[in-house]
Amino acid sequence: MSGMVVGYDRSACSSAALRWSLVEAAEHGRAVRVISVFEPRRVASMWTASVVLPPDEAELARVRAETEEAVGKVAADLGTTQPVEVSVKVGHPGPTLVAAAADADCLVVGSHGYGTVERLLLGSVSTFVATHARCPVVVIPSNR
Repeated sequence: MSGMVVGYDRSACSSAALRWSLVEAAEHGRAVRVISVFEPRRVASMWTASVVLPPDEAELARVRAETEEAVGKVAADLGTTQPVEVSVKVGHPGPTLVAAAADADCLVVGSHGYGTVERLLLGSVSTFVATHARCPVVVIPSNR
């Protein structure tokens, strides 16, 4: 795929990244793939460090619907008809986005998301993708 991969988690920064990506894609005729990453839940166990619970299909469908709605709203606000592919992947956000962008022209993320761990200047996901992606990475702050 040539085009843009956008990480979206419904945060203000990821909304700004989505908006920026749709504008850039429309201007340059690029495809856009928006990915929401559903992080698996872990439960503490007496016998192991933690147990990973399988994703709830209804929750995955809800995340996909919310992401599609957000993409549609931003596209309508911008007046763009750029086709956008939306997907929900299960995994840890940083590695999942890097893998999804393996064949992309660029990977776009917000500087901070809804994650529980944040770094001083950049969020943990944006730091991870900026240091591990094989394509250019664009990190968008929420004030864009």
